[in-house]
Amino acid sequence: MALHVRRVVPLLFFTCLLVATAGCKVEFNKIDGPPPIRGDASFGDVKLATEINDTSKEPITEVSTFASDSSAMHAAIKVKNVRAGAEFRFQWSKGGEQILMIVMSLPIDMRDNWVSGSLFPTDGLPVGEDWQADVLYNGDVISSTTFSVEPSGSAATGDPV
Repeated sequence: MALHVRRVVPLLFFTCLLVATAGCKVEFNKIDGPPPIRGDASFGDVKLATEINDTSKEPITEVSTFASDSSAMHAAIKVKNVRAGAEFRFQWSKGGEQILMIVMSLPIDMRDNWVSGSLFPTDGLPVGEDWQADVLYNGDVISSTTFSVEPSGSAATGDPV
């Protein structure tokens, strides 16, 4: 008889538990992706580089001078709390004359990331100290820096900052 009671008590307990919770509804909060961005957008200073990380866009080799035969010139800026759809423009100019403008809209929210625009010269760059890189966010200049371009060989990979 004691053996029979040991089997019946757990069975009775689970049956009561099942009956007690039959009318209950359990809900869990479902999260579809990361939480929304909170706070205002903020930006670092534009950084120039001869090389950036392909994935993060963070500058690897930061410079203030490029060689006239540089194969790549990158401008990168650290951004925080920027919503998808925001427009960035990277404007490269020499002596006040615009050489190139790269326009991009962010496909996703950026919580703490790098955004970059790159120039890949094919015919060399004019030598001079009157170069400027500007970064615009939704039409407003948020960061600018000046730099120089020296003859080939004098700054083969750029002068580190």
